[in-house]
Amino acid sequence: MDRLYHWRNFVNNKYVALEGNDSSINLHTIPHEVNSGTIIYPLCKTFLKTYKTFQIPTHIEEKLDELLERFNTPHLKSPLLIFGCALQESYSDNFDIPKDDLLKDFDVESKDFKTLLGILRNYLFAENRKHLPDVSFKTFTEGTTTIKNFFVKHDIYDALCHSFNLKKENFEERSQELLAMTNQIMVDKYPEKVKVDFIQALFNYIGTETELTKSDILKLIGVFFTLFQVKVSNSKDTEFYIHNYLEDNIKSVDLKNLNHYITRPPILFHY
Repeated sequence: MDRLYHWRNFVNNKYVALEGNDSSINLHTIPHEVNSGTIIYPLCKTFLKTYKTFQIPTHIEEKLDELLERFNTPHLKSPLLIFGCALQESYSDNFDIPKDDLLKDFDVESKDFKTLLGILRNYLFAENRKHLPDVSFKTFTEGTTTIKNFFVKHDIYDALCHSFNLKKENFEERSQELLAMTNQIMVDKYPEKVKVDFIQALFNYIGTETELTKSDILKLIGVFFTLFQVKVSNSKDTEFYIHNYLEDNIKSVDLKNLNHYITRPPILFHY
C-alpha cells in the first residue's frame, strides 16, 4: 500500500494529485511521536494513521517558511505541515461530490428518520391501539400493498420499536441517540464543514501558541489555506493564484469573510 500522500493541485476546478517525485517536490516523513494533546490533533488523526510520508512542492514550502517567519511562528512549522496536508486531503475528498440517488437518500436520512420516529411515537403513546393506521408497502412488481389487519399492523409497529429499542420509558433519549447516528450535515455543505472545522481549530491553536492579534491570525490562516489549495473566499476562480510576494498574498486575504467562519459559520446541518 502506498502510504505517501501525494500533493493535490487545484486545476480547472478539480484536484489533481502530483505523480512522481523530483527536485521540485520536498518529501517529509511523519514523526513517530506527534503531540496528541493539541487542538488541531483530532483533525489530523486520520491522516496520521493513513500516511507515513507526504509531499510538499518546494515553492509552496518556501512560501510557508516565509509566512511563518513573517508572523514569528516558525516553531509551528512541523505540526502545520501535517495539518495543512490533512486539510487539503479532507477538503479535496469532499469537493464537488457527485450526487446519485443513493447519496440523495443519505442526504435526507435524518429528515425521513424523524418522520418514522413520529409514527412510532404515536404508536407507543396511543391511548387506544384498536385503530392503528394502515401500513403500505410499495412492492417490486405488484405496486402498493396495504396491510389493514389489526394483528399484522400491531406486529409491524411492535417489531420496529423492538428493533430500535424504543419504549415509552426511553423514547425521548433513545430517539436522540438514533438521530445522532444519521447524517446530520447537508451533503453539499461537506466542503464548508471541513473549512469551518479547520479554520476554527487553527484559529484557536495559533491563539494559544502565540501572542498574535486576531487580525494577524486571520491573515496567517488566509494565506495558509491558499498555499494548501483550499479557497476561503467566495471567488468562482477555477484555479489558485499565489502571488510572488508575501505581502501581496496577505493583502488578498478576505478578512471579513474569513472572520465569519469564526463568529458566524454557515448553516451546515439539517433541521
